[in-house]
Amino acid sequence: MVKRVLFEGKKAVGVEATDAYGNTLVFKSAEVIVSAGTFRSAQLLLVSGIGPTETLQTHSIPIVHENPHVGTNLHDHLVVPLYWKLKIPNSAEGPSVFQGPVHQIGLPGDYLAFYHDPEVAIAAKTEGVSEEEVQFLANEKVCHTEFLMNYAAAGLEATQLESDGMTVTTMIIDMIPTSRGTITIASSDISTYPVIDPNVYTTKADRTAVRNAVRKILHMLTATELGNSIVDHELTDYPGHSDEDIDKRMAQLGMPFLHAAGTCSMGTVIDTECKVIGVDGLRVVDASILPVPICAHYQAVVYAVAERAADFI
Repeated sequence: MVKRVLFEGKKAVGVEATDAYGNTLVFKSAEVIVSAGTFRSAQLLLVSGIGPTETLQTHSIPIVHENPHVGTNLHDHLVVPLYWKLKIPNSAEGPSVFQGPVHQIGLPGDYLAFYHDPEVAIAAKTEGVSEEEVQFLANEKVCHTEFLMNYAAAGLEATQLESDGMTVTTMIIDMIPTSRGTITIASSDISTYPVIDPNVYTTKADRTAVRNAVRKILHMLTATELGNSIVDHELTDYPGHSDEDIDKRMAQLGMPFLHAAGTCSMGTVIDTECKVIGVDGLRVVDASILPVPICAHYQAVVYAVAERAADFI
């Protein structure tokens, strides 16, 4: 476990770590590359003395470089799973299917659908976001929400539902959230978990995107001939199409999609070559550097970040 980045002045010269037996280890190097992920990379910068002055002083951490942006700008794709009971037995995945190793590497689904919602940009404009962001959200090529079908129960409520070959999950994903969260530290000890505030679903634009997307799925599966031929009923305590009904679904079922990013953003924490601003010999290379949400699943995105950073290094 790396405890902190070591500095001589403002030059990173290595790291201090501990082994499995609690022994302190010091590794010196010409350059340090932090790739600990969106939550831990920001935490490591903070405990190493790079971050907001107030936070560092609170935990008696010597200040190497003051930067109020470390740990801010947290964003993730918010997903709202809806659960459905089908009419036809064995038309979804049954319990015997999940014994194979293939189900450890993905979800049982076979299509994605993408949706641009013109109301999202209108909602964002009423909240006073920048004109640049409004124009981006209004671009017809931007995907605000993504829909996918899992042929089994998946998500927070999945363990409470039976894998009976008749239960499926539709997932609605907010791909361009305007809500932002934060990461900070509870201690100067890296082994203490960081304090994470996802702060999701807090803007009108995000609520508009999710509400309209959920309504589209509800209409498709409950108010069309095709939907009625497949679905028997929805498995939720909050049926209905109103904003209040959908917000209750969000509160009960909503969760991050494990696409967290942004806490060491390019432009405020790192430069365009992944170098940490204000110090020498230190880079961050992982999803934490993405300054804005991307309309995609992040595996390929992180591969591209790594390949580009490797070119710089």
